[in-house]
Amino acid sequence: MRRGFRTLILTTAAFAAAVAFWILSTLPPSAVRLSPSLPATRVTGAYHVHSVRSDGTGTPDEIARAAQSAGLQFVILTDHGDGTRPPDPPAYIDGVLVLDGVEISTDQGHYVAIDIYRAVLENNASEQSAQMIAMRNATDNAHELIDDLTLVYNKTRQATITREMIEIASGAEALGG
Repeated sequence: MRRGFRTLILTTAAFAAAVAFWILSTLPPSAVRLSPSLPATRVTGAYHVHSVRSDGTGTPDEIARAAQSAGLQFVILTDHGDGTRPPDPPAYIDGVLVLDGVEISTDQGHYVAIDIYRAVLENNASEQSAQMIAMRNATDNAHELIDDLTLVYNKTRQATITREMIEIASGAEALGG
């Protein structure tokens, strides 16, 4: 019995050592302390913030004040929408740059877009332009078809008139003329 107990203790110790080794070897590296001040080339801000225009709780002014008290330099508001609402122009509110964007929800997730309203307008203008060009081409093609059909009609009419005149002249000659 003593031998079995000793084997159990050694097996448990070996298992515990293996678990300890596995835990120590899979731990992430230790945290690196960052300098409390960022380089001058960096700005701090908040990205993807909702306001009362969708499901947030603060107005853009309240959000800017909160960002300013947190030491942030910019805030990008991304309320839910489809990009068809004209965005507010970029503005400094309480010393914080506030950019008005939009969050577009899809089956694949959320997309954050800035200045999409202009892209929507440009897309609409492009579509209108394409429609105008298509209509102009269709009109030009219709005029060309009318000209071709008019030419065919006139040639056919002229051939008919010529044939009738030949028949009249042949008939008059046959009668004695």
